[in-house]
Amino acid sequence: MKIIADSGSSKTKWIGIDENGQELFQKTTQGLNPYFVEEKEIKNLLQKELGELQSAITSIHFYGAGLGLEQMKLKMEEILKEFLPKAETIEVESDLYAAVRSLFYKGEGIACILGTGANACYCKDANVLEKVPSLGYILADWASGAVLGKQLIASLLKGELNAEMTADFYSTYNLDTAQILDKIYRQANPNRFLASFTTFLYKHKDDAVCKRIIRENFEKFFDDYVKVLLEHKGSETSIGFVGSIAFHFKDFITEEITKRGYKLYKIEKDPLDGLKAYHLKQG
Repeated sequence: MKIIADSGSSKTKWIGIDENGQELFQKTTQGLNPYFVEEKEIKNLLQKELGELQSAITSIHFYGAGLGLEQMKLKMEEILKEFLPKAETIEVESDLYAAVRSLFYKGEGIACILGTGANACYCKDANVLEKVPSLGYILADWASGAVLGKQLIASLLKGELNAEMTADFYSTYNLDTAQILDKIYRQANPNRFLASFTTFLYKHKDDAVCKRIIRENFEKFFDDYVKVLLEHKGSETSIGFVGSIAFHFKDFITEEITKRGYKLYKIEKDPLDGLKAYHLKQG
């Protein structure tokens, strides 16, 4: 059995494929970004979700957020090798490779991720050839769920949202200021918590404050990620997007693409189907 996993900061999607290319299962578990999830927790989740399949798994292709640095990639490889000592193939790559292979297969273009986090790269022949440093939601990650949520919460707590929207927020989430700050500064996975508010932001996307937050984020994403990668490639290079934020906020992506005269290739909600097709072609 071949396992393909796409792991973001919020969730991991798994797919199992038999030797004939038939899909055996799909399941969703928590995200396994090693920056936010301890090694012991990753091992426990693998045992819980895939333990009964251990002896049947011959290969695993694991793509994940937080695996851009070699040391984090090696850490995940060791965990998987320990869990699957008899597997013939264990491949671990960053989520950028998932975006590249799902969007472009072996073609050429700019692959962008907009989910809980954000990233982008120039790719060709199913490989990442040039990328923007991934600095996380505190230092960068414009237009990611975490940053969009962070800026919405900042506007809320500073009293910048109108009375109707403020009342809607508190009735929707049943949180007070102390609870919000505790979740952000003292609890685990504040990036997931912040990203959870993007549904509220999208709901109010026509409000002036919300529209400003969204537009400024996409402008910064295109300036700091896409424009940098296109510098030596030309504006005719195809640009693809994958991720829940890209999918739900696609009107803002299209608006920015049109304004800049860039070439939009496609927008996918998640890369799993594309990854399945890629690995079936590889054999």
